[in-house]
Amino acid sequence: MRGSRQQTELAAWLADQLNQPGGAVIPDAREYKLPADEMVRVFGPMHSQTREQVRDLVTIVRSVADTDKIYSIPEHRQVALRAKTGRAALAAWLLSELDKAASELPAVQGDTATYQFMQSDDPQIEVRVFYLASSFSALEQRKVAAKVRAAAGTTRQYFYVPLGALVVRGTGGQIAIAERVIQEMAAQ
Repeated sequence: MRGSRQQTELAAWLADQLNQPGGAVIPDAREYKLPADEMVRVFGPMHSQTREQVRDLVTIVRSVADTDKIYSIPEHRQVALRAKTGRAALAAWLLSELDKAASELPAVQGDTATYQFMQSDDPQIEVRVFYLASSFSALEQRKVAAKVRAAAGTTRQYFYVPLGALVVRGTGGQIAIAERVIQEMAAQ
């Protein structure tokens, strides 16, 4: 490899983190601090069972957390990203919320469970994960997502099928509208 001292140190650290033998006990998240409030984080192994699920998680995190330097390593079920500290924290939160087995889902009060993360670098924007009630069919889940988008005007929202989770990014008002729409549809 060729690069500055910082680049070669980071590359060596990253190669060491990703080159683990099968069955090795690996901490859930490892990080490497960079100057200018940036960091590299490696998450894994992921609990998601398929390459498609890991790919979907990466797509959601990339879009919602505004970080384009995020990659999956399917062979080891790991995810690596480079981002500003606030974006890396949002990515970590999203991965922890969405990379669960169905048995790990929170106890649902009523028809939905919600989790909120306020972005430190933009206090006007919130991200929430709504776990839709298991009584919603796949078709109903897609209808909920479409109705939320239309009513709240959210452009950054993604549905994660394995958990029936709707991830919504928007202003506090948009999130409140999304919550109301979900509650109304659950009551029908």
